[in-house]
Amino acid sequence: MIEEERDFYLAIGKNIKLFRERSNFKQDAFAQLLGLSRASIVNIEKGRQNPSLFLIWKMSKIFDISIEKLCGLTDTLDSPTVGRLSPNIEKRLNEIIEPDIKMKLTKFFVDNLSQ
Repeated sequence: MIEEERDFYLAIGKNIKLFRERSNFKQDAFAQLLGLSRASIVNIEKGRQNPSLFLIWKMSKIFDISIEKLCGLTDTLDSPTVGRLSPNIEKRLNEIIEPDIKMKLTKFFVDNLSQ
């Protein structure tokens, strides 16, 4: 891997971690939402695993930000939407996860995001 590519994925990983933390997701819950292992999230955030374009798109939809913002291609990471989930996250949850997992994540959201 060339240095420029390594730096690119390292920067994306740092942004993913930033937005995940601002959205109050633990690595386990975020991994489950994306259908990944916690180890994959750790590796993506550290630039050791390169997320697919589809995975980057999926993350941007969860965070309700543009792909450009998630990849650090805009001037600033600050946004009024940072730190909260997309208003239609429940619809997206219904589309991508099983009902029993959705119930667990809903409980997680209620327990952790309403504080």
